[in-house]
Amino acid sequence: MIISSRENRLVKTIAGYLAGRIRKPWVVVEGRKSVREMLDLGLKPAHLIVTQEHDHVAEAYGALTIVTAPLFKALSTVREPQGILAVFEVKETPVSELACRPGMLLVLDGIQDPGNVGTIIRTAAAFDAAGVILGSGCASPYSPKTSRSSTGTVARVAICQVRDSATAIAALAEARRWIAAVPAGGKTPAQCRLGPDCGLILGGEGAGLSDAMLRRADALVTIPISVESLNVAVAAGILMHEARRAP
Repeated sequence: MIISSRENRLVKTIAGYLAGRIRKPWVVVEGRKSVREMLDLGLKPAHLIVTQEHDHVAEAYGALTIVTAPLFKALSTVREPQGILAVFEVKETPVSELACRPGMLLVLDGIQDPGNVGTIIRTAAAFDAAGVILGSGCASPYSPKTSRSSTGTVARVAICQVRDSATAIAALAEARRWIAAVPAGGKTPAQCRLGPDCGLILGGEGAGLSDAMLRRADALVTIPISVESLNVAVAAGILMHEARRAP
């Protein structure tokens, strides 16, 4: 059966999610290469939406929905749709399970821009981070813009959303050495003894980190630069790189 109506329940739900009207713990990935990368990782889509020429791609997944080309174009968020779109459901990882995971653990607090949140998650995936904890005031890791910025890696990284970031850090205090990134007044990455298994605390570019968050840190780090400040996603990437190359 090939669906052509926008009134189809699944089509309406996905369209509502992509338009930001419906909140779901989803990651939506579009395009042949991106979808194939997710499938090759062993991730099973909850829904796979394709036009007829791609119906062979999903025969083994049991989640196939075939739609007409005009309907797919109406769903798509890219300029030149390739006729394949996958929806992955994301299960969050409890804070307690992050304690024993290897790799850097990131805590984001008050980072409101979904593009920055998505880019940080994508970078965390690239550096094999233990996970990303998102505190109060952060953009949703499951919004369409975050998902696009992360290129779908939200489905590959351990994600945990909490109401109180400081409490989450306190619960993990013995599992990590915590370093908070600040625009000025901190030590350099080398002086901070950044390492691949430390915890990195990042705040929003405007308000920065609260006093409660700073008190939870074992050290403060500032990237030495010749401009006033860096985009938080850029800063996160630099610090993750420095942590990986630390002896």
